[in-house]
Amino acid sequence: MDGEERPWLYVERNGELVAEPDPMAWARAMEDEGRIIAHDEIDGVTFSTVFVGIDAAISGPPMVYETMVFGGPDNGWTARHATRGGARLGHAAAVERQHHRSEPDPDDCPRCGGCGCYRCEDDGSRV
Repeated sequence: MDGEERPWLYVERNGELVAEPDPMAWARAMEDEGRIIAHDEIDGVTFSTVFVGIDAAISGPPMVYETMVFGGPDNGWTARHATRGGARLGHAAAVERQHHRSEPDPDDCPRCGGCGCYRCEDDGSRV
């Protein structure tokens, strides 16, 4: 960046990431409930994916979305994402890991037929 300091605070404006140099403006933007990307609870385990707006990357694209797991064997697991779409996929993967933890064979999944996971698509197909 030719001597420029890397931005570390970001907001979403009209679906785009924008660096926010003013910490107070960033804090006000973080009050928006729209920063919650996904939230699920399965078997006492909570999965939370949010726009955090703080870049955790040293280089590359800003990693400003975060998925966290609370409870269960993956308690404390965290992943950062660069895009809203990547955050949705990361959330789904974390939920999948819990959803099928006790059913290693997808054909044995007791929730098949509409759960929406990649193994149990509404049409019943398996991958």
